[in-house]
This record gives sequence, C-alpha cells and structure tokens, in this order.
Amino acid sequence: MKKSKTIFLILVLFLLISFLPLRSQTLAALTEPHEGKSMRASSGNPFNNADSAKFDIGETKTIAVLKGPGKITHICLIPYSMDIRYPQALVLRIYWDGSEIPSVETPFGDFFAVGNGMRAIVNSLPVKVSSYGRGYNCYWQMPFQKEAKITITNESDKETASCYYQIDWVKFSKVPEKVMYFHASYHQEYSPEMGKPYTVFIGKGKGHYVGTVLSSQNGIGHWFGEGDDFFYIDGEETPSIIGTGTEDYINEAGESQIAGGYRVSLVNQLPTEKVNKTLDFFNIYQKDEHEDYIYGQRRERKIGLFYFNPGVHKIKLVCIGANPLSFNPETGKPDYNLSADVLSIRKIPFENMDAWIKEVMELEKIKEQK
Repeated sequence: MKKSKTIFLILVLFLLISFLPLRSQTLAALTEPHEGKSMRASSGNPFNNADSAKFDIGETKTIAVLKGPGKITHICLIPYSMDIRYPQALVLRIYWDGSEIPSVETPFGDFFAVGNGMRAIVNSLPVKVSSYGRGYNCYWQMPFQKEAKITITNESDKETASCYYQIDWVKFSKVPEKVMYFHASYHQEYSPEMGKPYTVFIGKGKGHYVGTVLSSQNGIGHWFGEGDDFFYIDGEETPSIIGTGTEDYINEAGESQIAGGYRVSLVNQLPTEKVNKTLDFFNIYQKDEHEDYIYGQRRERKIGLFYFNPGVHKIKLVCIGANPLSFNPETGKPDYNLSADVLSIRKIPFENMDAWIKEVMELEKIKEQK
C-alpha cells in the first residue's frame, strides 16, 4: 500500500436529514402538488446591478435569517477576491434553530468539492460548480424547525472579497413530524503521520453519512490514493466495510505524474539532464477558456517540487514555442501567448525529501515481508 507525505483537507458531509424521493430531482415532481411557499433571500437590489455583498478582511456578515419551519432547497454563491486562494479564505457557516454552534462550517471551495483553495468545474447531483469555479450551487435539502441563519466570513489576511448570493427555501405552515438536520465540517492535518490511518469522521446518533471531500498536497510528485478506506459502525473493533483504496472510494483510478508528463517510476531511472522539464499549458480540449478582460485567466498549473537553500532565488519563465495542436484557424500558423499573473509557493512538511522517500521504501519492504 503506497503512501506519500500529504496535507489532508477533509470536508465531511453528515446528513441527519429526511430525504425526498429521487424523483424530486426530476421533471416528474412537477406533476405533483408541493407543500409550502417558495421563498428567497438574496443580495439583489432593485436599484442597480451592484448586487454583491462586500466583505472586508476578517469581516463576518449574516446573509440570511430564515424564519421557519422551512427547508433550504438551493444555495447559489458567486464569490470573488483578488486573494487567489479565496475559495479557502471565504467560509460558510449555517446555524439551525438558534444554536450558537454552526452545523455547517467549511470553506467555500471544500463545501463544493474543490479543496486547497483551487478552482474547478464540478457536476454532481448535490453540488455544481460552473464557469471554472465562478458559480457555486448547492441542492442539498436542509430542513429546520424554527430558524436558519447563514453567515459568510472573509478569513483572508490579504484582500477584501465580494459575493453574490441567493438562498431558495420553502416555508411550511407547520413543523414537519420528523426533522433531521444537515451537517458539514472541515478538518485538516499538516501533515498526517506516516503509516498511521487518518480518521476522517466520528459521528454519534442516528443519521446518514453521505460522503467526504478529500484533498491533499503531496510532498512528492506521486499518487497518494492507494490507502484503503475503513468504516467502523456502532463501536465495531473490526470494520464491517473495507475498501480497495482511496482512489476507488472517490470513483477514480490514478497514476503518478509530475510536470513534464512522466511517470515517477520512470523519472527516477533517468539522469537529470534527460528529464523533460518543459511545461505545456495548451488545453487541447478548449474547455474553460473564458478570459476575464480585466484580470485575465485564473488557471493554475503546478510547476514542480524544488529545494530552496537560504538566499535569493530567481525564477525565469521562457516561452519556447507552441504545442503543435495550437494554431490560428485563419492563418494555419502557430498561435500562442503566455503570461504569469501569480506565483504561489507552498512549503512541504519536511526538510529532507530524499530521506523521507527512503523511509517510505523501507516501510514498503516491511509490509511486503508480512
């Protein structure tokens, strides 16, 4: 079972909630009467197009107080900040029925299944992220008896932020007989202990555990997803559910890659001068190519792992040519341009990468002998 040094960022979704039938997510629901009155809380105003709420550095604002009984059916958030990690810096909190402790407390990005302050498109039944991270939509059903309070906090220490929002909900005339609540919590560990299982979630009471958003920052250019998943239910000492790997739990099967497109196992066999260090930024699928004419395109590309000894370092980006598939449709000639807006550097959680890799290999040998 391969392991790599990682920073785990965990968002656990724990629903103590009564679900509607799946048909409620289809057009068939339109043929049936619905209980309650449709309501909305939003940042919109009828006077001009300046509809977004503004957040100073460190500021918290209550964006909605919904008087129940009721049920939230849709949350739409369109945030923006010059802090490139704003999906991590903006935090969503939801409080049920006057509680002072939030039942939902997560960064925007992680709540919508994109960790590490990154941006990406997500298309799933409960959450959807569109326009490469510009629009967040949540369709989890969130019932409450008396009141729902929703707040947003800008936890960035660098930049202000703004957010357009719409909260669609249904107001009921009476409290439902059974109300179970939606919960989502965020955890992170820097860094997980090598060889020790990482506890994702401990829940008590009756409810439905519906999923986890798992994000990592690897200390080496290697796939981290070989660790198996274990579920211990109602005090079990032996897990009743055992998986075949983190990658399979998240519906994926990965392979190790580093900048340049090589498998790590092959790169380790090559002399340094023969390793391809060229980064290709061309998008052959032509997806998410929207350009913001003011700020440009906020697309990120990792450029590798490096040692930096004490002192001054210079990084030089040189465009050496175009991908063969990149051409101007009118002239048929190569068509390319390149600029870099932001350089983001993250420190890995150990000093000697080579020593750590050696330790991992020794652990692998011990496991194979067992």
